[in-house]
Amino acid sequence: MKKHYSLKGLLFIPLLFLVFYGFSSWNNIKLNSLNPIDSLELYRNTEITKEEIYFHIKYLASDELEGRKAGTNGDKLARDYISSEFSKYGLEPAGDSSYIQTFSIKSSLKEGNNNKLIFYINNSSKNLSINSDFYPYSQSNNAKAEGEAVFVGYGIKSSKYNDYIDSKGNEIDVKNKIIIFFDDVPETKTVKFKGDYKLASLKRKINYAVNAGAIGIIIIYSKTNKEGKINFPKISDTDTENKEYNIPVVFANIKKINEVFNEYGIDIYKIQNKIIESQTPNPLYLNNMKITLQTEIINYPILTSNIIGYLKGSDPILNKEVVVIGAHYDHEGYGFNFWNYEDSGNEIHNGADDNASGTTGVLELAQKVSANKEKFKRSFLFICFGAEEMGLLGSSYFTNSNLFKKYNIVAMINLDMIGRLENNSLTINGTKTSDLWENLLDSINKSYNFKTIYIPDGIGGSDHTSFTLKRVPTLFFFTGIHSDYHKPTDDYWKINTKGEEKILNFVYDVITYIANTDKLINFNDVSFKKAEENEKKVKVEVYLGTIPDFSFDGKGVRLAGVKKDSPADKATLTEGDIIIKFGNMEIKDIYDYTKALSSFKPNDEVEIVIIRNETEMTIKATLGSK
Repeated sequence: MKKHYSLKGLLFIPLLFLVFYGFSSWNNIKLNSLNPIDSLELYRNTEITKEEIYFHIKYLASDELEGRKAGTNGDKLARDYISSEFSKYGLEPAGDSSYIQTFSIKSSLKEGNNNKLIFYINNSSKNLSINSDFYPYSQSNNAKAEGEAVFVGYGIKSSKYNDYIDSKGNEIDVKNKIIIFFDDVPETKTVKFKGDYKLASLKRKINYAVNAGAIGIIIIYSKTNKEGKINFPKISDTDTENKEYNIPVVFANIKKINEVFNEYGIDIYKIQNKIIESQTPNPLYLNNMKITLQTEIINYPILTSNIIGYLKGSDPILNKEVVVIGAHYDHEGYGFNFWNYEDSGNEIHNGADDNASGTTGVLELAQKVSANKEKFKRSFLFICFGAEEMGLLGSSYFTNSNLFKKYNIVAMINLDMIGRLENNSLTINGTKTSDLWENLLDSINKSYNFKTIYIPDGIGGSDHTSFTLKRVPTLFFFTGIHSDYHKPTDDYWKINTKGEEKILNFVYDVITYIANTDKLINFNDVSFKKAEENEKKVKVEVYLGTIPDFSFDGKGVRLAGVKKDSPADKATLTEGDIIIKFGNMEIKDIYDYTKALSSFKPNDEVEIVIIRNETEMTIKATLGSK
């Protein structure tokens, strides 16, 4: 029988729509007004969902966490959040302390309490104040100097322009003196410096003064901030322990220096203008002016952590084997100028894609796996690594720690920047680090139809590299670099949450197979072959067969491994050795090492100085040919 609808009934339909729409809108407003943590609780369930992904990332990439730079308060907030989530999922704490594996990033610098700058003129003294009047140079040492003062203009020593020659052509003697000079070079917008700019850098000036016997240096500084206050180059936690100079070196406010010089009968501004206009040095012996100069710069460790949760597998035999699911949780804080020339370095870099997206992936997978733990034969370690942005420091620390040795890790899945899926394109690195990987990925992808890009070697700028170098099969999932990479614009609302949900379900299917297969998960040497290829790209004619550890932050080049039967292997070089000299060349970093290799020819015998187990030793190697 045909149904008939009255006009009243028809009018009721839009009314219902308006009521429902109004309630939904109100509910959305209510959700958006809540913080991400409260919102997450309303959507929490054991499946991988775009809603949970959204709220995890919204919190981790919020301004509250200030970019999650390693060692900062934002780092700690992220650590607390991740640890809390691991606890809710029922993961066993697997760090050194609860879920936390703490490690030191590096020794950084800050000014101490014993910084002094005192001028003595005509039986009176003038004590300058740190921060407003003077500030220690970051590469100065903890040192004290007392003595007479000499003013040497801009402190430049060159053939075209020489501040160490007076008007009569006599050399200025600065031995055992505290010298004072202007920062920069003598020029303005209308008057150009006539000398060699390369010889007028601050380091060149300081180096010459030190070599000439100066016992202290005061650099007259005039740069100001927007408020017109002197803006000294402050020591920050990006300055590392590298005290180049054994004498005290400070920047001093030009206004305060002028006040001091006025008591001596000199106008420092007039002196400066005269030097610039004439392009002629004007050094001065400051008789009867004595100075006490002291600097103290303290080394202190910056600490961060890896966050580690363990889930035991259900099979009494296979649960002794462990699959690692990892992602780095740190980002760039307020940024670094070297990432982008337009980056001011003072805006929060929230790092939504890099790598709140990968961290969220670890959380979502941990939640779903733990809710279905009886289905997984092998065990899992879920790890969020610290300080990846500083050179894979967290993953490197883990793979060189006793915790790594404790577990029989058979595979590592790395998630880094998985939040910007476009055109259904997914890059997977490490696809030939095990014979199982490509067939497995192809098979599972039939249900997802990703446009996959396979990169075979397992070596690259993310945490899977640390595991590959330990001969652990790896897979690294990645949606690609974009225009917001390492910029303040990498924000949560740009994440493709539906796309990340699809990726994580794909990864879940992959790890389900890995955790349950009875097949041997073998490791291929493709990564070590890749290292050889990279060595060839730098046009080095010789072959040694070393694999540098790119996460090493000290002096020299530490080896992550050597190629079997290579000249390095025959010379007994091994993993962990630190090369500090190659032939006659001191090795400070990978660039020195590459340069040293390029200076030899095949069949040359070279002496290599290494540090092994804190002991310096020399070995000889006969170089092979490419």
